[in-house]
Order: sequence, then C-alpha cells, then structure tokens
Amino acid sequence: PTDTPRPAPTFTPEPTRTPTPVVVACSYSVNSSFANTYQSFQAQLGCPTDNAWTTWSAKESFDKGYMFWQETTDKIFVLYNSGNWARYDDIWVEGEPEFSCGTQQSPPTPKRGFGKIWCTKSGVQQGLGYATAGESGEDTTMQAFANGFIWQTSLGRYILFNDGTWRRQ
Repeated sequence: PTDTPRPAPTFTPEPTRTPTPVVVACSYSVNSSFANTYQSFQAQLGCPTDNAWTTWSAKESFDKGYMFWQETTDKIFVLYNSGNWARYDDIWVEGEPEFSCGTQQSPPTPKRGFGKIWCTKSGVQQGLGYATAGESGEDTTMQAFANGFIWQTSLGRYILFNDGTWRRQ
C-alpha cells in the first residue's frame, strides 16, 4: 500500500468577542452643574454617594496653593500646586489668638483656623508658602463620590480624589 499524504489541519480562530459593558446604576444622581466634570472624571470618581449640597466655606490663596474650610464638616483642606491635597480638623478655638505664628499681618500670615494649621502641621507652611490674599467666605457647592468629590468655589471647580491628588477645572 502507498501512503496517502494527509492534509495539514487548519486552524480557524474563534471570532473576537467584544465584552458587554457593565452599566453600574448609581443610587444618587450627579448634580446637573457638575455633569460635564463628572463625565471627564467618572472612572476615577465612581458613583455619587450623596446629593450635592451647598455649604458656607472660607478660602485663602497662597504662593503655592490654597486653603479651604468647609462649615458642614469643620475641616480645612490644603491644596498644593504640586497636585496633592490634605484634610485637617479645624483645631483653632474661638478666644485663641488670631495669629498662631508669624507676623501679625494677613497676608502674608494666615490667621485663625488657617493660621493654626499653617503654623502647626508639619510641611504645610513650606508646601504653601505665604498667603497672597486675605481669607474670605462664600457659599460653595459640593458633591461626594465613592472616590473623591467635586467642589465648586469662586476660584474654580476642584476635583479631589481619595488618593490625595486633585485637579482644577
């Protein structure tokens, strides 16, 4: 008998399957004024964890960043131009001296709650530099998300991520 050559097996690849996107239903809606910002940062922020709210806030600009205070939580937020941020309890108590250190002039030295954080928390003074304007107050709007929050102030819109970084829009 003679050997009949067998044809080589052929390989037919399976069709590529496109995964079906998973739509995550969020329990809260994004505030309409934050819709465009949220669209840009949705993957990083995750779902809203609450409705947006308006709160009284104070702000002060520095050589290398900003300080914000939020009445609802009584927290001070330090935003460094490096793109990092930190949050502190407001440790200044009514009746204490307005200036915790530095010159008795604002600016360049912040006073009250901002000044106490600037003077006592390691790295804050070096990270921010001197105040470039005095502290002022205003109503601001915020919304919390699973991985950060969006904060609208008269200085701009800030997106603060839970990893300690922030962006301004």
